[in-house]
This record gives sequence, structure tokens and C-alpha cells, in this order.
Amino acid sequence: MPNFFWSQLFITPPYPKGSYEGKTIVVTGSNTGLGKEAVRHYIRMGADRVIIAVRSLEKGYAAKADIEETTHCSPSIIQVWQLDMASYASVQSFAERANKELKRIDVFNANAGLARRYYSTAEDNETMVTVNFISTFLLAALVMPKLKETAARYNTRPTFCMTGSSAHRHTSFPQKTAPEGKLLETINDQTHMNEQYPVSKLLEILALRRFAELHPGNQYPVTVNIADPGLCHSELAREASSWSFWLFQKSSRSND
Repeated sequence: MPNFFWSQLFITPPYPKGSYEGKTIVVTGSNTGLGKEAVRHYIRMGADRVIIAVRSLEKGYAAKADIEETTHCSPSIIQVWQLDMASYASVQSFAERANKELKRIDVFNANAGLARRYYSTAEDNETMVTVNFISTFLLAALVMPKLKETAARYNTRPTFCMTGSSAHRHTSFPQKTAPEGKLLETINDQTHMNEQYPVSKLLEILALRRFAELHPGNQYPVTVNIADPGLCHSELAREASSWSFWLFQKSSRSND
């Protein structure tokens, strides 16, 4: 807890610099919050094309207009594409479009995610697990050929970056004793709903660690990683922030 509050209150991340000239960027969940601000930075640093991947096209176009107004970029740079991470069909359709229409993908910022306190399902799994974990890795698998193609064709090293959360530290992962082959079925049980969000983020890390074991960085042309932004000031982050503080309080009480 002391380390968390020290990092949040007394350490300021460096202001993004450098050039993204000629590069194509994809940011999911980018009509508001962290994703939207990331797009603003990519535009400021000269990206050639940025795809705003969102569930609501209306909100996506509103974000596009706002970013264009503040950055004075050409209307041709930002494109709004539909992507619903709660639907595997939508994920597949988006990836197919990206592989066909984009000449390159230099950065894929898989920012879309959910933090909910109520139980719901999507694609036969608890919604946060579907969106934060399964669909994120499905998307990674489907766009990886384009990222690898970009690496070979343009002699560069693309990045697929997932948005993580330190909330993953605040779960005992009660489903870890699930019978072999029954992990998701056990996670879908509502018994431990209060831990679904941190569990979904922990699953991301466990899966990425396994990916790294199979594909070491010095042998793989694409960087695949997870970035934890911490608590941030944004409209979208308010719910996640309150959720995170609730988890921290719960963890502190259990540690007592």
C-alpha cells in the first residue's frame, strides 16, 4: 500500500516524446479516458494513421472531432472503426478488416476493458473475463500476422500492448484449485464475483508470461507486453478507480 500511494502521488510519468511519423496505430476503447488521451499523444507525435476502435461509432466520431480540434490534425489521419470486445464475431470482423485494409500496424494498444460490480455474461463467460482476458488475447492472435508482416516489411519492431491493472495483486485467486479443464467454468461461478475484475487482470498476466516462455523477446519480432497506468483522472477511470480503492480497502481489512 505505501508503495502504491507513493507511485500514484509523488511520481510523475515522463511526457511522451519522440516521433511516430509514418506509423499506423490502433487504440481500442479510445472514445474516452486513457484510450482517447493516448490517441491525442500519437497524433501530436506525428502518427500517419490512427484507428479509434470503439463499440459506439457515434461516440467514436465525437472523440475524433474533439481530438482533431485540439491537435489541428488532418481529418484523414483518424479513422473510426467498430469493435465490440464482448462479441467474438466483432473481434474477428475487426481483425479481418485490419489485416486487409491496413498496410502496417506499428502499435496496437489494446486498451478496451471493463470494471463492473454486478454479474453479467458475454459469450458464455462472465463479461469482464470475456472482455478483459479472452477477447483481448483473441484479438492479439488475429492481428499478430499483420504485426509480424510489418516487422519484416519495414524493418521495425511493432508492439502489442495490453492495459493492465495493479488490482491483480488484490485477489487470492480462489479459482486456482479448479479441476483441470474447468478453470473458466469455475471462474464463471458468481460465488467470487467481488474478485472478478482482479482475476481477469491476473489471467492476462499469467497468459502473457506463458506466451513469453514460448516466444522469447530475442526470438520474436513483435513486443507483447502489459502496461499498468495506475489510477488516472478521466471520466472513464472514475468507476475503475472507485472499484480499485474498494479492492484495496478490502485487501487491507483481510490483511489485518
